[in-house]
Amino acid sequence: MTVPKGSRTGKSVSQILRLGVVSYLNAEPLVFGLDREPAVRLERDLPSRVAQRLHAGEVDLGMIPSIEYALGDYAIRSCREWRSAAAGRCAR
Repeated sequence: MTVPKGSRTGKSVSQILRLGVVSYLNAEPLVFGLDREPAVRLERDLPSRVAQRLHAGEVDLGMIPSIEYALGDYAIRSCREWRSAAAGRCAR
């Protein structure tokens, strides 16, 4: 995994993806095997800290608590026939 060219972060394509992961056992199946991916760095923390770190830009992608999603201006969209989904902020 790499950050695409022209991303809003402006980082290079070879940048390591910083993934904020909830440090609970029930989250492990969601990230299984990613610790062996050289382009991904898993950063485990409490759910509230993952959300704080995502908002602060300390991680590129994060597992956030559902209340953060419900109160935020996030959206999930389908890029194709359910093969890929991306989460991001809605334009105002």
